[in-house]
This record gives sequence, C-alpha cells and structure tokens, in this order.
Amino acid sequence: MPRKPRLSVPGALHHIMSRGIEGHPIFNDAIDREHFVSLLSAEIKRSGYKCYAWVLMKNHYHLLVRANESPLYCLMRPLNSKYARWFRKKYKSRGYLFQDRFKSLATQDQGYIEELVRYIHLNPLRAGICKTFAELDRFSWSGHAVLISRRYCAFQDVRTVLRRFSHDPGIAVQKYRTYMQDRAGGADTGNFIDIVRKSNTEVSDRKDLRCWVIGDPAFVKAALKQDAAKRLQLAACAKNGWTMKKVVEEVSQQMGIAAAEVFKRGRDNRRSMFRKVSAALAHRSCGIPIIEIARYYGIKSSSVSRMLEDGECHARQHSISIKH
Repeated sequence: MPRKPRLSVPGALHHIMSRGIEGHPIFNDAIDREHFVSLLSAEIKRSGYKCYAWVLMKNHYHLLVRANESPLYCLMRPLNSKYARWFRKKYKSRGYLFQDRFKSLATQDQGYIEELVRYIHLNPLRAGICKTFAELDRFSWSGHAVLISRRYCAFQDVRTVLRRFSHDPGIAVQKYRTYMQDRAGGADTGNFIDIVRKSNTEVSDRKDLRCWVIGDPAFVKAALKQDAAKRLQLAACAKNGWTMKKVVEEVSQQMGIAAAEVFKRGRDNRRSMFRKVSAALAHRSCGIPIIEIARYYGIKSSSVSRMLEDGECHARQHSISIKH
C-alpha cells in the first residue's frame, strides 16, 4: 500500500524533528555534529529553504524552516541519508540510524514562529545539557548563540527572526534574549503538540492531520484541503492501476526513450535521468514505496533515495508528469 503523503505546505513554516532509532545516539562527539552542520548548510542552500532555528541534541535534532514549492523530503531525505552513510562508515555500524520518517508540523506565522524558535532553542536547557542560561548562550550546537551574535552560521536566517522583536539589531537581540529567559527558569514552552491542540480545538489523535498544523481556521483549512487533493491524486493512481512498469512506459513516451533502457547500466546521462525521473514520479505522484521501486530496478533502496531529488528536479524543469 502507498504511504500517506506528508503534510507539506509551500511557503509555510515547518517544525521538523528527526530521532535516532529506538532512542540511540546520532551524535557522539563534536566531529559528528560538525559534519552534520556542514551537510545541513549545504542542503539548506541547495533546497532554497530558509532556516530560522535549529538544535542538535544527543539522539535527535529540531529544525524550523520555511519551505518553498519543493516538498520537505527534498531537504530531509538527502540530509538524513548522507549523514547516516557517513555515520555508519565512521563507526563501522550497520542498519538504520534514524527512527522511521522525520516528523513535521506545518505552522502559520502569526503568533507561532517566536514560540517555536523558543521551544527549539531551549531544548539543551530543558534536557540539562546546559545547566544555566549563560551556558546556553555559549552552546555551539543550536541557533540561539547565532541569534545573540555569539557565533556565525551561514545557513541560518537571523534577520527574519530578530525583526520579530525590533528593527534595530541591538535592541532585537536584547528583546529576543529576554523573551528566551522568560521561560528559561523552568516554565517550559510546553510540548509543541499542546500548542497545536490549542490551535485546533484540542485535537488529540496524533494520526489526525489536524494535530500537525498550527494556525487560524483559514490556514488549517487550506493546508488540509491541499493534503486532501494529494490523497485524491494517490487514490486515482491506485484506481487506474499505476504500477512501476506503467510509470516507466509513460515516462519513456514523454522523454522519447525506449522503456527497456531503464534497466541498462552505464554512463549514458540520458538513460540515467530516465531512471531517476521514473523513480521520482512513481514515488511522488503514485505513492509507490521506495522498496518496490528498488525491487523493480534490482538495486538497493538507498540508491533509489539518492535518485529522487535529481529526478524530481528534471521532471519539473521539463514538464514531465503522470497523467492521471
């Protein structure tokens, strides 16, 4: 069965969290964190997203980003897969590093961005990694120190966040720090699920997509309407019998290349892109699982994951799509 599409609202803020499998550490030392930050910087730049807040904990991390038209997995899939491969090679380990898929929360701007920046950046204090607020100011692995000008971070959008507090940079830093300190003494910002429930009439079932959207009724309605349209698209694919074979045949007609070429290996760039586009449209438009695509191609799932980004970009640039 195809997986349900993730709720991704173009132009909206998204609070993203990714956790180590079974709570296992994903960062063991500063070298691990430095490598992850370098990957995050590269992927933020490549995706065109804006990053407003971030923190690296022992066994998970949080991001607050503004998405563009590209779905969230265009940022998250290469970020997590590249780091997981590096981590396994360094520690000579096997198996999955991250727990299932990343979690994400679509968020409207008004009244929520400041709360989420604070929630994310206070994580080290709540967890006891930083014992005092002064230690949090010096903590290297979050965007808090960046916002108060204690360190530099190329991928973090400092200006947008500080302008929420003042148009004067110096005053903005002071007000931001005061805002953070208001909750640093133990009065937590609360689990972000609680914030969602307040926004959406106490929705408590985490399987209900309303539990993963923050905003006024119009914003929530628009986000859920977009999600419903995506689900109808996937249902239409299933009803019309879209299999991997059928997707390949459709893409072969649009790209003007024989369907059998999808199985041939080699350095032919056009053939390689045919495989990537077919994989991307099968997964994105038809909800065909990566493992099923990998089985069809006779390759590993990790190889398919690396193909999707290029395939989706090429399909978008050349108007190649699945005709439902």
